[in-house]
Amino acid sequence: MSNTFHFLIADDDLGDRKLIRTSLISSGLCFESTEVSTIEEALDACERVSFDCAILDYRLPGRDGLAGISLMRDKYPYMPIVMSTGKGDERIAAEAIKRGAEEYISKDHIDAKTLRHISENAVKRAALKRRVTEQQLELEQFAHILAHDLKAPLRVITKFGELLEEELTTTADIEEALRLSGRMSLAAARVTKLIDTVHGYTHLRKPILLAPVQLREALQDALHNLAPLVKQSNTAFTCEFLPEVSGNKEQLAQVFQNLIENSIKFSTTTEPHIRIWCEQQSDHMWRICVEDNGMGIPKGYYKTIFEPFKKLHSQDDFEGSGLGLAICRKIVERHGGMITCDAAKTGGTVIRFTLRPS
Repeated sequence: MSNTFHFLIADDDLGDRKLIRTSLISSGLCFESTEVSTIEEALDACERVSFDCAILDYRLPGRDGLAGISLMRDKYPYMPIVMSTGKGDERIAAEAIKRGAEEYISKDHIDAKTLRHISENAVKRAALKRRVTEQQLELEQFAHILAHDLKAPLRVITKFGELLEEELTTTADIEEALRLSGRMSLAAARVTKLIDTVHGYTHLRKPILLAPVQLREALQDALHNLAPLVKQSNTAFTCEFLPEVSGNKEQLAQVFQNLIENSIKFSTTTEPHIRIWCEQQSDHMWRICVEDNGMGIPKGYYKTIFEPFKKLHSQDDFEGSGLGLAICRKIVERHGGMITCDAAKTGGTVIRFTLRPS
């Protein structure tokens, strides 16, 4: 949630809307509000604004507040919703919670202190609901990788182990035995790298300490880690001004490292080129851009590539865990930013992510 709290107030009574608005003003919250009188207007408003909390009256013309909760929950599953009504009614409260509202308040109890507490509590509950859903999805995805991605190298180890045993008990060809042993070692290393990557991804949930970070230094750390790959691929860089931001230097270096490594891996030219620059947005956030001249990404995959274990190519074509861009997204979002993908004018890909200034 940003420093400014964006409220949606859906109530057809001007007096009740004024009561809610004046209570919010007295609460000390820094807020903006959009006021509507029907569920249809509320849904239209949600198309234009990302609200931090919606306060829905139970009695509205047309569809009532309960129907509104169901509709809004279907379209905006993680938007905090508070149901309000003219008088306390446990049946309505229970039904509102059942349909997806985080909180319920009687208009007789609306005041600055209560409304602030209810609103903040609704936001916390919605955030918890979102985290639980995301973690459940991750568990399902981890189950998939354990069932699929880990089985492949383990099958290789098993197969070459059988061949090695056969070789040693028959011809005892040392060179062939070493070749088979080497293939087993490579497969084992792949398993280890995959496990380490998954472990690192899951630990990104831990709290991080933010401090002023010179992005150029984070980029230099990434390039130092990738020095052998950069040299081998003959990759050229154009790096323009990079600002000081609020962040964690190690994690931001990881973002640069993953993006650059992907650009080199999916290069289709003998002269890979990566350009890195930044732009300041109207909200003062810094937008960092990493552009390459590689094979590009089909438009239909611009969002899914940031999901865990999503890969556009087979393991035989391009080895990888499918977590590189998912790690980037998780780090950027933990820094309060967003990350997007688009086609570059060079024919390759440009990844943009936003960070707060220091």
